[in-house]
Amino acid sequence: LFLSLIGLIGVFYATLPNTKPMVVVCDVGQGDAILATYKNTQILFDVGPDNKKVLKCLENHMPFWDKTIEAVILSHGDSDHVGGLNDVIKSYKVKNFFSNGYLDKDIEQKIYSKKISQNDIVSISLFDFDVVWPDQKLEKEVDGNENSVAGILSIKNSNPSINSGQD
Repeated sequence: LFLSLIGLIGVFYATLPNTKPMVVVCDVGQGDAILATYKNTQILFDVGPDNKKVLKCLENHMPFWDKTIEAVILSHGDSDHVGGLNDVIKSYKVKNFFSNGYLDKDIEQKIYSKKISQNDIVSISLFDFDVVWPDQKLEKEVDGNENSVAGILSIKNSNPSINSGQD
């Protein structure tokens, strides 16, 4: 009984959210998925291809009981950046989606993304994502890669940690 109690306490402490902000570059193969996390707040930039690797990364870096992602920012609609979207929305509640506004109609029917462009700032918890591209003046999609959302992630009043492990 005593050993079971010690084991239960160990599991409890092991699943507590990290108290320092952290940015994790997920190994999803061809494509991108970057997770910014602080306590119970997560921002996911791209979701990688349709190979379930993004789910493994989320499982490794989010508490098992936290099934909410505060924001998903999709750079553009190529499958190596949004292919894992179905897996993410089946496994997690996503509060906000952001994109360049040029996602495939099938994707937009599953989610409603808010269009972001240069000079927009997405602020969630300690994180600020300052959008530096695409330019607001772009009227139509030229090439998905050329109009990809790009920005600078800042962490307010904190000492960030760097995860050097692989996922």
